[in-house]
Amino acid sequence: MLQIDTDIANKIVDRTMKIIGHNINVMNAQAVILGSGEKHRIGSIHEGALLAISQNRNVEISQAIASTLHGVKPGLNLPLHYQGQVVGVIGITGEPESLSHYGELLKMTAEMIVEQANLQEQLQWQNRQKEEFISQFIVASEAELPSLKQWALQLGIDLSMPRVAAIIELDSNNPSFQQDNQALKQVMYLLQNPMRDNLIAMTSLTQLVILKPAFLDGKQFDPELESQRIDKLLKRLPANMQLSLHISLGHYFSGDLGITYSYRTARRNTRHR
Repeated sequence: MLQIDTDIANKIVDRTMKIIGHNINVMNAQAVILGSGEKHRIGSIHEGALLAISQNRNVEISQAIASTLHGVKPGLNLPLHYQGQVVGVIGITGEPESLSHYGELLKMTAEMIVEQANLQEQLQWQNRQKEEFISQFIVASEAELPSLKQWALQLGIDLSMPRVAAIIELDSNNPSFQQDNQALKQVMYLLQNPMRDNLIAMTSLTQLVILKPAFLDGKQFDPELESQRIDKLLKRLPANMQLSLHISLGHYFSGDLGITYSYRTARRNTRHR
């Protein structure tokens, strides 16, 4: 089940407190305050949230009720749901009568932030899985192919598409290595946008491996045309990025181990930029 963490809680607090002039508390599924406009309350248990979670309902806390509870101020507490499960509570400090018209708006805003955060986490997880897959696929043996094919199916990667391997590698001896590493991430972004069906992995702090569709033009692999494409890509980098790169393009091989052979030839065909 999705867990609300401190980052999500702070995003909810920051965004919702801009909507209304009241303090906002965000509690996780254990009723611990993770985010609040009143920072001293973070980390404490909110008893009103405990009630909202246990009964799965909106809980209004009047001044009279607040005085009987620990760590609670008057306000409105609304359970937050994700895929039908209670994942936390958003609390609004103030007199419940004056807050009722805010409640559903803030609840909807908070649940949208939770959903966006979960989608982002899923996307990051999928990208990490793809990078790990590529790192293993380029050095695969025949015995490993069945499990890699199953993994590719789960990731939505079409292994039937003919591809060639290209390598872009930084000169790690360059004094501006750290700055160049950020530029390498920019290269990775450019390779991904616009979408060209490239499979890309940062296989180390200094190396990108790109598995490129082999037949973008016509029905045969044209290494000169592919080399020109790489040069055009590098020209899209900001002018202030003076990179020391080693660039190589592998040959095209058919068959299940074609990418492995292409990667091996790419490692031998290095040229400088």
